[in-house]
Amino acid sequence: MKSFLLFTHTGPILILTGFDSIQHPELTDRLSAYGKYIAHEVPLEAVKGCYSAHFEHVMRDPKESEELIVLDSEGERIFTNVNFQSLGPPAYYEPQEGLRCYPSPGV
Repeated sequence: MKSFLLFTHTGPILILTGFDSIQHPELTDRLSAYGKYIAHEVPLEAVKGCYSAHFEHVMRDPKESEELIVLDSEGERIFTNVNFQSLGPPAYYEPQEGLRCYPSPGV
């Protein structure tokens, strides 16, 4: 099990996954619903410590799959619980269609 913090256009999410890499094709396919994102691995022991009761609850939930579990999607709580200095190197995901440029306001 690994944990990752994703910075998406709708805000941060903290996930758990049984995949060994955030770039595993099956995981990337499932996460593509979030659009483009930047992901950092977070030490699992730190996540267990911060989310102890909630972590145990979601791990026992029979409806959850080890492929992808959203542990937290509340930005303020994530930023309170996750130490940025503990984050692993970034992994970037951008949909295949690439970057679309939009004019800046007032241009």
